[in-house]
Amino acid sequence: WPGCPLSGCLTKSLPSSSNCTTNPANTTTRSTQTGNSNVTQPSNSQNLTVGGGGSTPLPAEIPHLGKCTITCNVTPLTTQTDTLLCSNGTWQTDKDGKEWSACPPLSCPQPTTQMVGAGIIPKVSGSPTEVVPVGTSATLSCKNSSHVLMGPATVTCQQTGVWNPPDNQKPLCQNKPEVEKPPSHLGGDEIAVTTGTA
Repeated sequence: WPGCPLSGCLTKSLPSSSNCTTNPANTTTRSTQTGNSNVTQPSNSQNLTVGGGGSTPLPAEIPHLGKCTITCNVTPLTTQTDTLLCSNGTWQTDKDGKEWSACPPLSCPQPTTQMVGAGIIPKVSGSPTEVVPVGTSATLSCKNSSHVLMGPATVTCQQTGVWNPPDNQKPLCQNKPEVEKPPSHLGGDEIAVTTGTA
């Protein structure tokens, strides 16, 4: 409805290192009387640059059309930077207009044979994605069917962004032990063994 102010966006879901500015086009003004002239000043809540991990903390809310540049840790070694636009109470990514609610949880890349050990196939249950959330486990199996897995049968995505087995035991694929068979010339017959003197 005309004249109804548009809602701002809450900042509690933003990383503390976010840099936010209000949109200069959204500046509200107030007039004050000084002597015989009117002076137009920006409202105290507009044209701010706040956050960024500096001395000015993020306010509880950023006004409609305000923007924030955020950096999320995707993995402990990888970050992703986005610019968010406040649109009537909802954060949207500036590049594609998709709704944004929070940084994704820390994750690991999909596990590979090189990460867990030679000849080992890691498998994460569920749909395949590029990254896997911290705490997810992958089951291990040997690539070669004549091998057997020695050590842990799972690895888990750690806060460090790497896949670790329990107690840091390294999984290994080794040849299956051969079952000893009696020599074929014995034919399964019983052999009598005698001892003593003649």
